[in-house]
Amino acid sequence: MRATITNKGDKYKIWYFVFVFFIIPTIQVSGLTTVIGRLIPNPLGYNLLAFILSLPLLSSYNKNYENLRGVIKVLTLLIIYIFFTFIFTVNKTSFISALTVFRHSFMQAVNLFVLLPFMFSLKKEEVNYTLHCIFKSLIIFIIIYLSNNLVYDWLGVKDSLMENVNGVSIDRSIIGMPLIDPVWSALLITYAIFKVPKANKYLFLILLTIIISFTRNVLFSTFIIAITIITISILRNFKNISRTVKLVSIILLGISFLYILMPNVINFWIAKLSNTFNEDIKYDIGTFAFRERLIEDAIYSIKHNPLFGLGYIRDTVKGEYSMVLGGDTYIAPILWCEGWIGITLRSLPFVILGLNSLFNIIKGGKKYWLDLVIIATITASAINYVQTKALTDYPLILGIIILLKIKDNYDRKSQNFSNYSIL
Repeated sequence: MRATITNKGDKYKIWYFVFVFFIIPTIQVSGLTTVIGRLIPNPLGYNLLAFILSLPLLSSYNKNYENLRGVIKVLTLLIIYIFFTFIFTVNKTSFISALTVFRHSFMQAVNLFVLLPFMFSLKKEEVNYTLHCIFKSLIIFIIIYLSNNLVYDWLGVKDSLMENVNGVSIDRSIIGMPLIDPVWSALLITYAIFKVPKANKYLFLILLTIIISFTRNVLFSTFIIAITIITISILRNFKNISRTVKLVSIILLGISFLYILMPNVINFWIAKLSNTFNEDIKYDIGTFAFRERLIEDAIYSIKHNPLFGLGYIRDTVKGEYSMVLGGDTYIAPILWCEGWIGITLRSLPFVILGLNSLFNIIKGGKKYWLDLVIIATITASAINYVQTKALTDYPLILGIIILLKIKDNYDRKSQNFSNYSIL
């Protein structure tokens, strides 16, 4: 059974942590800032606001991190590097100018680092409760998104967002869509194969969200995640073939049912994917090629200082399109501002976690659900490198994995592998 917390003070503290750690970053990533900004102006920006609100939770490390020691050491090096990069930038421009760029998509690593001691202080029942509260919050965000796009545009964000591909038109809005890829997709696909109760229901909600968002990179990432998890799980245990066949059959049946209810949605996807393979990829045009060129431009721009980058400064004057402040790709801004050292330090936690999970799977652990999640998340993020948020949105990806890892460490200590679900 899922852990419950009886002390109200502990409950309030955990929900405050969830608000700072997950809800605020999700509001930022989902674009709900435009909706909330109508009622509550936020001149600080949501990343800086999360940092300020996280300070009351700051404490000293007092736990054994076990197999997360390497990740903590690399994160510490990254924070030190970020600090000196910021100081270097301030000497070149000004504190306000540097902070304006830094808070946009670079400071979430700092936010996660500040919250790590609190995360490691959680007891077994508390970390289970925390993960459940985070997942519950995710489902609330998904329901908000689905209701706004399938029922009524009560957020008021769908005006003038009709998109036409090869004669097929659709109303499209990604505002309100939480970051469900890649960690949550990997987790629920793994849970579905392991036959965790309710996993299929929640997986359906996530797949429906992906389908009606018409976001190709998320769809492709989810496909890569599914292939990775299915392949490894079958190699580990051939009994998983029947579960996989059943899962795929349910998904195909769901898509067929969706085609009956909303044929235009499936027709638009067919047109969009056809255009992707027959036009964008064939002639190296479209959004993927554009993002690749942004990365190439960033590499060229730092050729005189490739290791350290140029610091937290804009690449264009105010009012013009900025690669650094835009959301088309997050690899190019990191290269521009932090150089190859920044890319390396931000990637190393995933490398360490991935190697550890690969070793666990090869070794043959009793339960390897989290290893599947980690490897699938890293694989999808690496293949989708031009648009991955893994290296910037640390709380929503790396932070969730660390919490899951803390839970897994408790389970391995007690040799209790029967309650790995957070649903």
